[in-house]
Amino acid sequence: MKRLVLTFALSVVLLIGAVLGLTADVPQLMNYQGVLLDGNDDPVTGPVEVTFGLWGSEVAGFNMWSETLTIIPDANGVFSVLLGLMTPIPDLIFDGTDRWLSIQVENDPELSPRIRLAAVGYSYRVNSVDGALGGTIQSSIVVQTDGSSAAVRGENDNATDQGYGVWGSHDSGGTGVYGSSADGWGVYGASSNGIAGYFKNFAASNMDPALYVEIPQDAAAPDVAQFKGGSISVLDASGTETIAIDPHEGSTGGQIVLRKTDGTTTIEIDGDRSDRPEISLYNGDGDFETVELIGTQNSDGTGGFLTMRTDNGSPTIFLDAEDGSTGGKLVLARADGTQTVEIDAEQTDGGATFRLSDGTQTTIWMDARGAGGGGGALFYNSSGTRTMEFDADEDDAATIRLFDAGGEEAVEILAAEGSTGSQITLKKADGTATIVMDAEEGSGGGSDINLYNGDGDLTIQIDADWEGSGEGRVSTQVLQITGGSDLSEQFDVQGALADVSPAPGMVVCIDSEHPGELVVSSKAYDRTVAGVISGAGGVKPGMLMGQLDSPVDGEYPVALTGRVYCLADASHGSIEPGDLMTTSTTPGHAMKVTHYNQAQGAIIGKAMSALRHGTGLVLVLISLQ
Repeated sequence: MKRLVLTFALSVVLLIGAVLGLTADVPQLMNYQGVLLDGNDDPVTGPVEVTFGLWGSEVAGFNMWSETLTIIPDANGVFSVLLGLMTPIPDLIFDGTDRWLSIQVENDPELSPRIRLAAVGYSYRVNSVDGALGGTIQSSIVVQTDGSSAAVRGENDNATDQGYGVWGSHDSGGTGVYGSSADGWGVYGASSNGIAGYFKNFAASNMDPALYVEIPQDAAAPDVAQFKGGSISVLDASGTETIAIDPHEGSTGGQIVLRKTDGTTTIEIDGDRSDRPEISLYNGDGDFETVELIGTQNSDGTGGFLTMRTDNGSPTIFLDAEDGSTGGKLVLARADGTQTVEIDAEQTDGGATFRLSDGTQTTIWMDARGAGGGGGALFYNSSGTRTMEFDADEDDAATIRLFDAGGEEAVEILAAEGSTGSQITLKKADGTATIVMDAEEGSGGGSDINLYNGDGDLTIQIDADWEGSGEGRVSTQVLQITGGSDLSEQFDVQGALADVSPAPGMVVCIDSEHPGELVVSSKAYDRTVAGVISGAGGVKPGMLMGQLDSPVDGEYPVALTGRVYCLADASHGSIEPGDLMTTSTTPGHAMKVTHYNQAQGAIIGKAMSALRHGTGLVLVLISLQ
């Protein structure tokens, strides 16, 4: 076989004449003629394989049809072929949009550019058949459209009410007019003065419906359906009535009933049940109404009402759009019907309320508009006794009250006591206040805590701003201290030697080089002795005095009186309880007095425990002499 090599530089002359025949029987063929020349412009006369294709775009795109034919040009390179002879051309390709023909000779690249197809003049009228004078189609016909217009349209211009735009009849039990649409109307009727659609079953004894509508499960329902006269029944494929429409159910308004495929009623819509519209939903068995929606609860014209029930018919949710003459209301109940939650949008005072019940009595009550205008809440115990009260606006400030089991007020918390700060009051069972804590005594004053005895008499007062002086004071009849056993003052203490630092239990003396300060003792019978650093042996100061940020403040608590453990040295004599104690040559240590004349003015106190040899701690009753 002779092989032709064509390049982009190849000069090819193509004479196109594609004609689609329009006769009674339209052949699915296209006639194509052309001239094939080689690169030297000489006619190609040998057999050549040529592939033809139809495309929806001028370049690239989706190939809609292709066919490879062997052509044999004549001596002048002229050839003629029928496209579609081997591979039929689908008529749906020619839907009115542009199409291009591609040509590829053997294995060479596709010739460029592609050839845009054009219509034969008289084929323009193929898109419509208006103006036809009549005729009969003997077989079935299917008319399709792109969705922008009607597939079949019938018009009647008669000025009277005679005639029909579209008439369909079937004498053998079939369908007179049948319409189908994937996205739109299967059958559409319109009239400016008459009936848009008329369906009638002429056989009086035939129970077949005059109008049969079948819509797939996943299809959208029609926008509008309007019927006049008798009721309408819609059956499923098995013949079960699943939708029933009655324009005048009994002597009342319209009714729509929806059923399951087994015929069980699950939804019922009444336009006029006892002078009010109503929608009812039933459980799966259809024996209990589980949802009831009423357009107006009473005949007096109040708002809508919704009731929801359990599967056994017990009401658990009530939703009232207009409770009496006030706003909406929601009530929730347990499975046995006992109401436990009530939310009211408008109580008699104008505010919303929220109520919780344990099934017997109210346990929580919240009011958005309490006595003072703000929100409030009440809590009750299982006996129905109020035990907690919250008021967001009592004298324009919040208040919390707690009550005992008998309902007596036991605790009162005020965010503002009058025009001053907050206050907490604790009371006995008989209502007597025994503890009052005030954040602001008077106007602008500091806090105080007052403690009262059983008779209500003030016995202890802790005042952070005594009489406005800015100084704190504690007043009471008897003060008992249980944390320590000595009276100490704060001092700064220097070490006696470079390697001796102050420590609890050490004896200290007045520091002559640093006024107001002390130094660890280092000589015997020192008349400048001042006391013992407190805290040794686990015994802490009972009372600690000093003035912060002043010369009489310091780092170490020094016991001036009371009992304190003291470091002692028994090498100067065995120490027994009752011995007088003085300073020794051992830094920070005491010893017993053996020279009483030298001890005058140098006595620390009396020993209360023994130390017979060596060094150690001795409990001393401080009594400086």
